Amino acid sequence: MIHKNTKITLYDLRFSEKPVDKDQYAVVRWDTDDTIFVGFKEYLDIQYMQSPRTIEEMVNKTGLEKKEIISFVRLLIENHFVKELNGVPLPDFGIKIHPWKFPFSRNKLIFVTKSYFSQFLLIFILSGTYIGVSSPGYLPSYRDFLWTNEYLLVLLSMFILGNIQLLIHELAHVVTTYALGGVASMRLSRRFIYLVAETESYHLGIVPKTHRCLVYLAGIGSDFFFISVSYWLLKITYIFAPDITLIILLLKMNIVMLVANVLWQYNVFLETDIYNVLSELFSIENLRKISVLYVLKKLSKFDLLSRTIKKIYRLSVSEMKTINILKDFSYYYHMNKKQIILYSIILVLGFLVAIVDIAFFQIPKEFIIFRDTVVSISSAINTTNTVELIKSMGIILLLFYRYI
Repeated sequence: MIHKNTKITLYDLRFSEKPVDKDQYAVVRWDTDDTIFVGFKEYLDIQYMQSPRTIEEMVNKTGLEKKEIISFVRLLIENHFVKELNGVPLPDFGIKIHPWKFPFSRNKLIFVTKSYFSQFLLIFILSGTYIGVSSPGYLPSYRDFLWTNEYLLVLLSMFILGNIQLLIHELAHVVTTYALGGVASMRLSRRFIYLVAETESYHLGIVPKTHRCLVYLAGIGSDFFFISVSYWLLKITYIFAPDITLIILLLKMNIVMLVANVLWQYNVFLETDIYNVLSELFSIENLRKISVLYVLKKLSKFDLLSRTIKKIYRLSVSEMKTINILKDFSYYYHMNKKQIILYSIILVLGFLVAIVDIAFFQIPKEFIIFRDTVVSISSAINTTNTVELIKSMGIILLLFYRYI
């Protein structure tokens, strides 16, 4: 029972410095990711409650009636913000987070959120892109994966380079999150048939919407940056050390892998960085699901195509089984018509990009390696060449490990 002498103790909270959406301020519980959005007056009231306060003290401070303060406290309890009532701990239903203890303070990282840093990145990326487009033989091809006939070396180098690229991509998300005042952690996860590493960012509710997009753009920005770095190094190597072919071949391989990483971000069947940016800007939950339903509705005359897309989509998004969004489709569509149509166009284009990536990069590379390795396995079995058999099995494992 809450009465006028009840003392309220809150958990450790953080507050947005400015409104994050219209006139709404964000309040975040720091050991979980529980977030509420309140008006300026409630924002000041919760700040006042950071030190333990009684209901009577709150009434005297705010000028509100006791029942209004009690109702407000109950709202805070429902959102897991209240730690104790009169020194008695409440059941804690907040889900604890376990972010990294990042070695650098926010002050040392905040430069990555500044406009001058973005301008430098844009100029550098454009310069590298110009080198790639204007120089013959610099444009990536699936053949750049196969820089040697020793496929084990190809796949080992892909494995090493791929993991370095992945680490840099995810660290870009982590650094940007901490620079904006949030916290983050990195973990392994599975998306569709792929084993991936992903960054979980917390407390982004205290960050304005446009700045939150920086977190999602940081990864793909780092990919573009290192594509440009590789093009510059390729140009310098061609000028000063054209005989060092190994460096040239590995740089080309690095470029084509990074290009494939960028194309992967347009995979419309997964929640990639591009999707998260658009979802954040449009402020529409389940944007992808609604847009897919819109596209399916438009394709309903083409029954086979419609059923195929629906089957692929449901296979890749398991939550579709538990969220019956179809009944709310008309409401969402009429509320956000322009955004849904725009994302539907992006979705179709992304589908085509995914086809290009698979058809011109992934399948040719993996088919050639798989075909030649199967021949090697058959030869090794016929000649009882144990070393060649083990090497070939290692190639198969490295080729398909990310699908396992």
